[in-house]
Amino acid sequence: MNLFFRLSPARISRTASQHHQNRQFENPRQPLQRAPFLSTSVVTMPSPSIPKESYSGYHSPYAPKYQFQPQLFGLTAKSLFPLAFKAGAFGGVALFTVIFYTSGIPKIQQDILMRVPYLRNYYIKEIPASDSPF
Repeated sequence: MNLFFRLSPARISRTASQHHQNRQFENPRQPLQRAPFLSTSVVTMPSPSIPKESYSGYHSPYAPKYQFQPQLFGLTAKSLFPLAFKAGAFGGVALFTVIFYTSGIPKIQQDILMRVPYLRNYYIKEIPASDSPF
C-alpha cells in the first residue's frame, strides 16, 4: 500500500507540528530528526570505484605509431611549411608589382631602385638636368 494515499495533507501537517512540539522533550544537542514522509529525497551517488591500472590491450606491430605532434591553432609544422611557401610567393609577387608601378617616380628610383646592384645602371640618367622634364 502506498504511503502517499494513506496520509492526507492535513495528517501530514499535523504530524509535522506534533513532531516539533515533542522536540522540547528530546536531547537539545541531538540534531532534529525529520519525519520520514517529510524528508527531502537526497540522492547519494555511490562512491567511485578504485581506478584500475590502464590496460593497453593488444597493439599490432603493423598498426600506425602515433606520437605527440606539437601544434599552434591547429597548424602543425608539416602543414605550416607549404602555407609559408605560398604566402612568401604571393608576397614576392606583390612586392614586384608595387616596385613595377612605382618605378617611374624619381624619389623611388633614387632611394630604392638605385641601391639594387644590377638595376643601378638602368636608372642612372646621363641626360643633362636642363633637358630632363623631371
